[in-house]
Amino acid sequence: VVIECFVYDEYRNLVHEKTKFFNSSGVRLTGELTGLSLQTGSLQSIITGGIESINQDNSSPTPAKTPYTLYKNREDALNADEIQMTIYLDATQGLKVGSPVRHKGIAVGRVTSLNFADDIETIICTVHIQRNVAPLFRAKTLVWVEQAEINLSGVKNVETLVFGSFLHFLP
Repeated sequence: VVIECFVYDEYRNLVHEKTKFFNSSGVRLTGELTGLSLQTGSLQSIITGGIESINQDNSSPTPAKTPYTLYKNREDALNADEIQMTIYLDATQGLKVGSPVRHKGIAVGRVTSLNFADDIETIICTVHIQRNVAPLFRAKTLVWVEQAEINLSGVKNVETLVFGSFLHFLP
């Protein structure tokens, strides 16, 4: 479906190659074991519907003469430049949706879903990774769940005691 829109002349400078559009209509309620999430647009968009836009300096530009994508919500528009990857794990070891993916101590992505595979043994972990970091993931990249280690010689990864487990990788 192609939607044709008109932008008032005074707002023309707000729409450019790095603009992302998303649906802001209605109310969206999602729930998981970790809690509920409620997203709403303005009162006017709840009643009449609407499309909003955001501009990010670090987003990839839309090629000239290409229609803009209409994302289903603000979060999808904000994360449009990320790469989705699937990682198979034997155990989660405290990993949960929202846990970071780190490389050399820097968060470069996050876990977006955890599900059992058909064999009920393997865990399918879906992550979103920053596009510029994606080339570090290759066929032999090692990925593991980092967690606190407490033993007689000391404590390793103390931050995981407070912030929880995270995915770490070595290209």
